[in-house]
Amino acid sequence: MRVTSLVFLTLLPLAAQQEVDLVKLGYDTFHAVGCAECHSEAENDPSVKTGPGLFGLFQKTPRKRAIIAGGEKHRQEVTADLKYLTQSLRQPHADLAIAESGPTKGQAYLPVMPPYDGSFISGFKTKAIYQYLLTLNEEDQRGPAKLLAQAKGEQAPLPAVRDPGEILITDRTRIYRARINGSSIRAAFVGTPSGLNYNFDPVSMSIERIWWGGFINIKEEQTGRGGKVSRLGQNALEVHGAKPLLAPIDPTTQKPIDLSFKSPRSPGFDTISKNLHGKADFSDQLKAAPAHFHGYRHSEIPTFHFSVGENKFNLQFTATPAGKATLSLTGTLASPQDFQLSPLLQKGETWTVKTLPASLDFSIPVHQTWRPRGIATVTSQKSKMQQASKVRVPGGFRAIQIAAPTDLHGREQLFEPMGMTFTKDGRLIVTTRTAGIWQLDKDVWRMIAEGTLDSLGVIAEDDGSLIVGHKPELARVRDTDGDGWFETYEVLSSDFLATANYHEYLHGPTKGADGNYYFQLNLAHHNKKEAIHKANGKFMGAQGGYRGWALKVTPQGVTTPFASGLRSPAGLATGPDGKLYYAENQGEYVGTSKLFLLEEGKYYGHPSGLVDLPGMTPKSPQIHWRKFHDTKEKAIALMAHSRLANSPGSPSWAHQSFGAFNRELFIGDQTLSNLFRILPKANHEATVIPFADGFPSGVMRLGFAKDGTLFVGQTGRGWRARGGSEHALVAIMRDASPLSTQVADITRDGSTFTIHFTAPLEGTLELGDLKAHSYSMLDRPNYGSSENDKMEHPFTQVEKSADNLSLKVTFEKLPVAGKNTIIRFHSGKLPATKGNEFEVFYTLVND
Repeated sequence: MRVTSLVFLTLLPLAAQQEVDLVKLGYDTFHAVGCAECHSEAENDPSVKTGPGLFGLFQKTPRKRAIIAGGEKHRQEVTADLKYLTQSLRQPHADLAIAESGPTKGQAYLPVMPPYDGSFISGFKTKAIYQYLLTLNEEDQRGPAKLLAQAKGEQAPLPAVRDPGEILITDRTRIYRARINGSSIRAAFVGTPSGLNYNFDPVSMSIERIWWGGFINIKEEQTGRGGKVSRLGQNALEVHGAKPLLAPIDPTTQKPIDLSFKSPRSPGFDTISKNLHGKADFSDQLKAAPAHFHGYRHSEIPTFHFSVGENKFNLQFTATPAGKATLSLTGTLASPQDFQLSPLLQKGETWTVKTLPASLDFSIPVHQTWRPRGIATVTSQKSKMQQASKVRVPGGFRAIQIAAPTDLHGREQLFEPMGMTFTKDGRLIVTTRTAGIWQLDKDVWRMIAEGTLDSLGVIAEDDGSLIVGHKPELARVRDTDGDGWFETYEVLSSDFLATANYHEYLHGPTKGADGNYYFQLNLAHHNKKEAIHKANGKFMGAQGGYRGWALKVTPQGVTTPFASGLRSPAGLATGPDGKLYYAENQGEYVGTSKLFLLEEGKYYGHPSGLVDLPGMTPKSPQIHWRKFHDTKEKAIALMAHSRLANSPGSPSWAHQSFGAFNRELFIGDQTLSNLFRILPKANHEATVIPFADGFPSGVMRLGFAKDGTLFVGQTGRGWRARGGSEHALVAIMRDASPLSTQVADITRDGSTFTIHFTAPLEGTLELGDLKAHSYSMLDRPNYGSSENDKMEHPFTQVEKSADNLSLKVTFEKLPVAGKNTIIRFHSGKLPATKGNEFEVFYTLVND
């Protein structure tokens, strides 16, 4: 059901009426949409980026640069001006830039850049980016550092009820987690129908903020790479902000509870720096923590659960539109508990609770309340499906795109299926970055929970509970009253640092064969030097608190460090063999993306997280990257950067009804919007085979249903994917047509490789119809790796088997030993694996 009965408010001033600094707007846009991830801005930057460096490319007097014209595949020169930049954004694959320096000088960059249409980067913002890029020059060709202009042609801001970033409160209480300055990322924000809103922040175990009017607006979280935090909502008027209302006092120190060492209030750089460089180990701080947040119950009057020592509390806050408020405590007391009171309560400085239940009545200054009117709330709606015509799948399969549900008020929403699992009765459960938790039952979408932030993984347990991973915590979420709404949130693990940094993802969970849960913590990305340890790298680093680690959590919530050395471990899953597998993204210390087995106590190559070893600080020479480089684990497979993967997601294993690929490992890539198979072998070797591409958005999460259908969850993650869309869900399934011939595997015996096929090959092959090239990828502090030790491998023989099901080729010379090596087989005569080309990879890991 789609709701259209919206009440419109007065439009805000048009952006066109504003004067802006084009250079600053260009800088902000360039970084907000992730251009800096693939394009260097520095002169002589040693990083190996996916696209050309931009220092000196656009100049006051435009210069020429060489390209390969995509349509005709020939070299030509173009003028590097605003027109060229616009063409590069709108149709990045039409003309491919030729590298002007470095190891790939003279070669065209691969066509991996996603398109940015005018709705995503307007013409005005394109001009702004151009003005910023003009500043990246030697002085004589440098553009002005500031350039004021009228913002023309920009879309006027939407009224609140039409702005999908505005979280509306109508006839039900809502709870959201958001990154808002002045609060920790673990704070729960509560909006009530009365018009009064508040938050409960586990940093102090107290309500800290109270405001009237609009609830919260998460537009910035949904825009670009989320570099900016969210804010309070339309017409919000704060009457009590960032001050604990009823703060429990630590009986040991006689000071209010302060858990900012693991939950700093945003932005929190001073707190992070103090702890990162301090003498106290994070593990010791956890042991000494005087209080714990246990979760909450999401109902019309939410209840928050926490403990101080042996005292256990359940806190409720109620208020009338007239400002009459009550704080109520229930639970169990082992000893009297002191609370520090806010002046708003006008009860003196402290309150000692000797028995429970207990309560405090007080008054809140009343202000004019804004609430949207005339808006219906819809929790379920019929799904829409259509053929995914641009998704290229092998013969014998078809791809169906499942339209995203609208939000509770019928508005289109950013719906990124980042966690997927199936209940024992076959319902698909989907967690999202910002849109809550949904289920797809047959052809009906239903929202079943909210209050999660960047939820990238979920497990459906047989008892009906969900184990949900999101930035603030690992939580057990339950529907305890059987009404279909999961209202009970139990914190299983928050024993790690969680800040407002956009890159601090929590990947997982997965459930191990031992019954424990496992998740992984992403490194951060910012330039506040004292608040991050980059370990000689340039971009990603640890802020302490087990960032860059994998953690193990028992079903009872006991958390222990499991493995270190992670960078951006965007995929984690348990294989059919009971082993843990994870995919690491290319970057510093990761020359190309890799697939690993995750094992206890092992180190995986990025040294930033080693700052959490006992007694270590960023200045400790014992954790210099060279001391650990030779101890890092070997990957079990490599993913050819830009040719196959730039940002791989979670692995998943095929069901027997999915063609000829029973129990084979599938994985997708967010940047390249594709899907491929990996067949690991002994001795850290693997076959890697493209399977499908052309997905609407970036492939991150996979889930095989019991009937063999593969659900492909996709996101642009704020900086787009090759598919061009910001989000998508596609289902791939067998159809009635015969399976096309696929590569079944590649095996190796010395210098002889045998390519196995699922059906007999037709026709004859000449010696030159199949080619092989190899190169190595180096792990180092600089970002990524160039393709080193390049070799072409002539064959001494190309021989079909008698049954035409395999092709045996023998190399004259194997690649250089002792390196992380990728061998690329390609042909225009063999059955296509990617577009119209046959391309498969064999990888050997020796470093």
